[in-house]
Amino acid sequence: MSALPFFDDNVCAYISERLKPEGLFSDQTGDLPANVVSAKGKGLKSYVFAETHKNDLPVMLRCCEEELNILVTIGRAPSSYYFERAAILARKEKNPDLEIRICEVLIKAYEIYEEAYKSQGKPTPVNTTYTSGEMKKRLAAARKNLERRGVGG
Repeated sequence: MSALPFFDDNVCAYISERLKPEGLFSDQTGDLPANVVSAKGKGLKSYVFAETHKNDLPVMLRCCEEELNILVTIGRAPSSYYFERAAILARKEKNPDLEIRICEVLIKAYEIYEEAYKSQGKPTPVNTTYTSGEMKKRLAAARKNLERRGVGG
C-alpha cells in the first residue's frame, strides 16, 4: 500500500481557489528581526524558528502564513504549532481580536483542506479533527474574553 502524496494538482487547485494566505497577518507582523529575514532568504523553513522565536508574535504569524502557503502549494495540512503559539502570544498581549482571527484562519484552513480531498474522493492524509476542536474551544474562549472586555470598557 503506497502513501498518498501530498501534492495533487486537483487538490491544490481547489485549495488555492478558496484560500489566499498572503498578507493575512501582515498588519500585525511589522519588521522581522534581521536573523529571521536572513534565514528566510537562505530558504530556511518555519520550523527553524519553532524554538528560537516561539515568544515572538510577528515571527509566529509569519510562520502561520508560511504554513498556509504550504497548504496551497502542496496540499499539506498546516502545522497547528505556529497558530497555537501565535494565539497564546496574542492572548498574553491582551489582543483578543488577533487571537480570534488566528483561530478562525486555522479552522477555515482545515475545513478547506478536508473539503479539497473529499471533493476528489480521496481520504485526507492527516486527521485535523482534534486540533480543529481545540482551536474551536480557544476561539470560544477568546470571543468570551472580547465580550467581557467590551462590557467592562
